[in-house]
Amino acid sequence: MTKLRIFLVLFAWGSAAFAQAYHPADAYRYVSSLGSDSNDGLSPGTAFATPQHCNAVVVALGGGTCDARTLYHYTYGNGQGPILVGQHSPNIGATLLLPPYGTWTCNITGGTSDCLEVFNYGSAIGASSGQGNPFTIIASPTSSVIDVCGTDPSISSAYLHMEGLHCVAQAGATASGAVVNIQNLFDVSRVTDIVGESAATGVKAIWVHGVYAGAMVERVKGSGDNVAGNVPCTLGAVNGENEGGDIGPISCTNSGSGSSAVSIVQASGSAAAHYHDIYIEMNVATDTSTPAITVTGSSGLADELEVVKVGGDAAGNASTRCILDIANNSSVIVRNLTQNNSTCAINDHTIGRGIINLGDQAVITDYSTENVCCALASSFASLAASGIRNDKGLQLFETTTTCSTGATINSPCTTAEINLPVGYQDTNYRLQCQGLGPTNFPQLQTVTKSNATFTITVNNLTAAAASYNSFDCLAAHN
Repeated sequence: MTKLRIFLVLFAWGSAAFAQAYHPADAYRYVSSLGSDSNDGLSPGTAFATPQHCNAVVVALGGGTCDARTLYHYTYGNGQGPILVGQHSPNIGATLLLPPYGTWTCNITGGTSDCLEVFNYGSAIGASSGQGNPFTIIASPTSSVIDVCGTDPSISSAYLHMEGLHCVAQAGATASGAVVNIQNLFDVSRVTDIVGESAATGVKAIWVHGVYAGAMVERVKGSGDNVAGNVPCTLGAVNGENEGGDIGPISCTNSGSGSSAVSIVQASGSAAAHYHDIYIEMNVATDTSTPAITVTGSSGLADELEVVKVGGDAAGNASTRCILDIANNSSVIVRNLTQNNSTCAINDHTIGRGIINLGDQAVITDYSTENVCCALASSFASLAASGIRNDKGLQLFETTTTCSTGATINSPCTTAEINLPVGYQDTNYRLQCQGLGPTNFPQLQTVTKSNATFTITVNNLTAAAASYNSFDCLAAHN
């Protein structure tokens, strides 16, 4: 009776253990550092050894999940190939579950693939809380790839989910794309809790481009490790891509000397992007002039920048850098940008614009390249009317270029040419000047205009030499 009971218990336990394994037709497979690719992958005890083999198996089943949450350490190269999540053609989606900590080291060379690439309908999801040492995919110093962690570049509108991983290019590695390259996302695609870090020279840390309106990229961080040529965050579009999407909060730190923390590149698109809650640190003490954010290119659309904060600037009080530098023909709307340890909040190269300096810790609550009045300090103590254009813009200025009349009545004099702050394309503008600081009894008689300069003729009302010390002038185009 005792032997029979033991047999029944063992039989029941064995049946239960067997029942816990997935059916071979189910597309759920395990990957473990104790596994083997000759296993069936159907249970933790019969796990595969490599995520590459697991992906091939679930793709052959029409898509599924590779559970690699216990593959804490893994090194791979050209022999194993890149880690793919899903398949491009025909498009088959898959999910890769990543460990909460540990390191996967990529030794791939050749420069034609990624270390990790997520295809349309794919998901790469980590379980890291962000505390301590998170799970990291590292491109080793000998590696040569397109991206360390990237999405499928060959589809214009991908649906995917990436979350909870840290991607690094070590010094010596090459990546022609970026450490983290997020491109061509559509609708409700989501990328969150991702870090891209480049210790390699001239490698973008985070590159987000071609993101459609509706897609979200949030809680991402780019670090350039203070290496020359490294831009922590490159945002926008390239020719032929759409621009848009909701991007932020985003942290961009440790740019290299001569490089901005954020580079926004505008190109043709169907919608403007929304960049918000941008945190920046400039940690190269010898670089005192490189703008924290640069905007270049033109899309015909105005990207929105909302809540911009420079949390640290190693240049300290010596910094003359502008927080935001806008190229001519670029278009942005800025809300809540803080000027920090600098003599420049915004340098707008649009014709007729210029530098806005409201003082340390001033907040630019509203600025736009699209209108005339452009910068309002949060204290309402200063209004910068620098929105001057060569059409119907307004110019207010003072000139000390003056002249003195003769010492007899009706002995006029004419000043030397006075330059307009911004020249016009023609003389169809209105010009009014008021004389200041008169000597004797001068009378402003007339002005003579050219496109970019003008002269003022002054007469006298008495038999004494007369003049003004300076003139306040207003110019406005028709």
